[in-house]
Amino acid sequence: MHDLEKIQKSLLKAGMDDVVLKKYNAEESMLKFVDNKIVKTGVESGTLINIFVAKDKKLVTTTIKEFDDISINNTLKKLVSFIKNSQPNKNYIGIPENKFTYPKIEGLFDKKIKGIKNLSALEISAEKALSKFKIKYKAEIRKILGTSTYLDEEDIDSIFDLPIPGIDEVMGFKTIVDLIEEGKFDKYIVDTAPTGHALRLLTLPELLDDWIKVMAKMRWKYRYMVETFSGKYNPDEGDDFLVEMKKTVNRIEGLLRDDKASEFIAVTIPEDMAILETERLVKNLNKYGLKVKQLVVNNVLELRDCEFCRERSNAQEEYIKQIRRKFSQLKTTIIPLQPREVKGTRALNNFKEFLFQ
Repeated sequence: MHDLEKIQKSLLKAGMDDVVLKKYNAEESMLKFVDNKIVKTGVESGTLINIFVAKDKKLVTTTIKEFDDISINNTLKKLVSFIKNSQPNKNYIGIPENKFTYPKIEGLFDKKIKGIKNLSALEISAEKALSKFKIKYKAEIRKILGTSTYLDEEDIDSIFDLPIPGIDEVMGFKTIVDLIEEGKFDKYIVDTAPTGHALRLLTLPELLDDWIKVMAKMRWKYRYMVETFSGKYNPDEGDDFLVEMKKTVNRIEGLLRDDKASEFIAVTIPEDMAILETERLVKNLNKYGLKVKQLVVNNVLELRDCEFCRERSNAQEEYIKQIRRKFSQLKTTIIPLQPREVKGTRALNNFKEFLFQ
């Protein structure tokens, strides 16, 4: 049998940055169907080796069950091949060699703004939210894949490490909804990315719902088999996970589509391309059931002291007229071009006079 040191040397020689191995004994129950019943026929004990490897911040885990040279070498080759196509985890900083303590990281938690009463700011990391999600629900997801597919432990580990498109942003969105439901503040302002990213973000609950439906169909097949051969099915943590995720989708969609609870305020500038982008944004928001009632036109030049300023101002005036025609149903607010970046409490206080005049 390969010893741990030999496996570790093989992986380090293959270019892995970090390798962690754990060897332990495990018991597996043997089941078979007898007279339409599931019967436990015995217990098998065996040795397993869990493997964790990291390379260029890419992380992969797997388990070795068979210890002949060919099986182990094949497993290690697959692991090295798989990690090349994995996505890096930017938060991974390596494995410490000695004792360590977690450093205090600023900006992860709700932070009050000094000098302003009842105002807090929070920057949400979608990647961190997804990482927490995977840690919290790892057992449930593995349960679903393990009972509803023919995948072995290695395949399940590989799938679990794959990035699901959009799921990180969905979890970031879930964090926002969780904060809102805490009810600590009267208003919550979410600063979204530009048009394309904002529209993608709003379609993510539907994407997550599709994933839930796929996993639910897998569970129904498993449930049918259990009920057929045992006559009874007891819901487990996998079913609870799917129900909770479905509730998350409903909460996000319900909040976005409730015009009494939320409002989308579009921001644009007086330029041709920006107006077209805003038109596309408003149409798509209406399509998703999100009504836009207000429009902010930012960076409007008001100075006319020089030829350049007059030409620029005249051009912007034509675009503003176009904006008022195209978005006549929206309340339009004009914001003058500011001499400096609007940053800090004093600049924000001055800016709000234009925004809420």
